[in-house]
Amino acid sequence: MDGATKFIRGDAMVDVISVVVNGLVGLLIGIGQDGLSIGQALQTYTILTIGDGLASRIPALILSAATGFLIARSQVIAR
Repeated sequence: MDGATKFIRGDAMVDVISVVVNGLVGLLIGIGQDGLSIGQALQTYTILTIGDGLASRIPALILSAATGFLIARSQVIAR
């Protein structure tokens, strides 16, 4: 289980970097290509970036929950 926990920690770091990059690039695309004002681009692409970040965390949440259930069950069986 230690390997899975390290994987989740690394995956979380990559997700944070991905959210920041998505937000910045979305802001630049909104201003440059779509011709939006800074406020409109922030409003639009911030919501999209947050949604993308939350959706990318779902597999890690499921794996963390499964790890917790497995550890709790193994402790009950060991007693």
